[in-house]
Amino acid sequence: MIKTVVFLPDERLLEAAQSMIRERKLTDVSVKAIRTMDAVNEARAAAERGAGLLAACGYQAKLIREYTKLPLVEIRIHTQELGLLLKRARAMARKERPHIGLAVPENLLCDLESMEELFDLRLSVVFLKQTDHISRALRELARLKPDVIMGGEAVCAEARQMGFPSLALDITERSVAAALLETERMAAVARLQTAAGAAEEGAARDALADGGGALEGRVRVSPNGTVLSISRRIEELISRKNEEVVGLPLSGVFPELDAKAAARILRGEQKEYSACAELLGRSWLIRMTPVRYGAQITGANVDFKSVEAAFSRQDGRHFRKSRLIGYEAGALFEDIATEDEAMQRALALARRYAGSDAPVLIYGEEGTEYQMAAEAIHNISLRRGGPFVRVDAKVISEAGKDIRTGLLEALKKAAGGTLFIKDVDRLAPSLQSGLTRLLTADGAARTDAQPLYSPGVRVMASSGICLRNLVRNGFFHEELFYLLHGLTLTIPPLRRRPADLELYFERYLKECAARYHRELTPADGALKALCGLDFNGNHIQLKAFCERLALTADGERVDAAQIRELYEELYPELSGPEPEREAPERIVVYQPPEATELNEVLEKYKGNRGLAAKELGISTTTLWRKMRKYGIEARYVNAEV
Repeated sequence: MIKTVVFLPDERLLEAAQSMIRERKLTDVSVKAIRTMDAVNEARAAAERGAGLLAACGYQAKLIREYTKLPLVEIRIHTQELGLLLKRARAMARKERPHIGLAVPENLLCDLESMEELFDLRLSVVFLKQTDHISRALRELARLKPDVIMGGEAVCAEARQMGFPSLALDITERSVAAALLETERMAAVARLQTAAGAAEEGAARDALADGGGALEGRVRVSPNGTVLSISRRIEELISRKNEEVVGLPLSGVFPELDAKAAARILRGEQKEYSACAELLGRSWLIRMTPVRYGAQITGANVDFKSVEAAFSRQDGRHFRKSRLIGYEAGALFEDIATEDEAMQRALALARRYAGSDAPVLIYGEEGTEYQMAAEAIHNISLRRGGPFVRVDAKVISEAGKDIRTGLLEALKKAAGGTLFIKDVDRLAPSLQSGLTRLLTADGAARTDAQPLYSPGVRVMASSGICLRNLVRNGFFHEELFYLLHGLTLTIPPLRRRPADLELYFERYLKECAARYHRELTPADGALKALCGLDFNGNHIQLKAFCERLALTADGERVDAAQIRELYEELYPELSGPEPEREAPERIVVYQPPEATELNEVLEKYKGNRGLAAKELGISTTTLWRKMRKYGIEARYVNAEV
């Protein structure tokens, strides 16, 4: 049976709703009064207790629909009730054809078509997008000069203060009864779909029984990067025949592959390339290796292997429920637009990390794409079928120092999927120790004689500061540092990605201008001026800057002077020379520690690789290889050797 929970915004209809449930003999339906601020948490809690269908009204329903994917019936004002209220409002106005104003959430009203003709009145409707939009909505209605304003209790109270007659508009017993009928219908449909799905799932398992679900395929590539042949399995994956793709560029057939990495393999500059990609709703590990004849490279092989986790039926239900209550990663690699080489290298590395189940540490400033990168990794990893749970290290540390509270609860919710810990450097010391034990435990670990269950979870974490510095000063658990620092990813800030800064500025400006029905384009020199400014808040700051620019810019062309003037107005403390200050508590890094060390030594000797290698205790050949690895060789290409 499908369990249903009906949420009401107050307790006045509880008894009537419970009476209806008893009359209809609905054994799997319960009703509860909740506060709007608790709507999402209540919905998730109901789902975790087994609810498969919810009913709610107004802003509560909007929040539940926005932050979860649970099946939801929206309780709306019944047409008959609205008609009776409009009749009362008409009588209150005492006019031949009165003007009635409504201020309500959009999802609370029934169909208003023909209401004006039926009751011989004029209707003006303003929708409340949030609970704190009442004053704004009423000011908009006031300009239209209605005779009566209808809305919830808060709307009516404020309307009376403004001098307007008001009439309370809210859900009634008829509204709840109609919603209960709709939940019965949806529950019946869901039961039929569940039965059909079970039969289909059984057939799919039978079909995959002989292959274990791990289909493999191969693509043969010529020395110039074109496709020589594809196996039958690959034909099935891309829905194209061998003869259709032979002779085409590899990157054209498989855009998921890094074209530059493929070219390096064919030139003999790279031994192999691996990444994860999604094809036909499944995750695949892609590995490209050169084919040699003696010392000559005669082409390459690209092998595909499924990395999908083999989940039990019970786990599958758990994962589906986790996604329903909002524990889902939304970003894909395709969503992260970039024209910057360092960022492209970071994303290529992230794709490789997707093929592993080890922890990932992502360095990045606030406002960069560090969480999008984590979500993209999850979405093509072997845990893509599981939940993606986000937690803030500072919040769970303040919630309780006991590993059995905040962190353990998050790990349980992420079971079978990924736990993303934001600002892991702020994790309390006791939680660092507990997380270390859980990451190194195969089954159960003990802390202070308490058994701790270690669910199958992949941990990803972000940090805005170098954890190595914290370890040196005794502020971060050394073992946890080494556990996290194996797969490290660095997201460069926008100010170090001028091409991306221009790209996103034009995108955000266009989006903001469209909202205000304007046409704005950067004038000559505007983008150059933009790149000369420090957007330390990255995307967050840039979006806010474009929003203001779209509202206040003069004319259709945004020039350099407008950009500089607005920046100085919004951030006067950042537009002048930076004042001297003591060493900051948080040392932000944007590249791996080894790359930082290389840069420091090379800068010390003004790029002289011989002197730098001597201080580092390595050969100049090894130094050059490391410089190429981190993409810093171009800075010192003309320096003395």
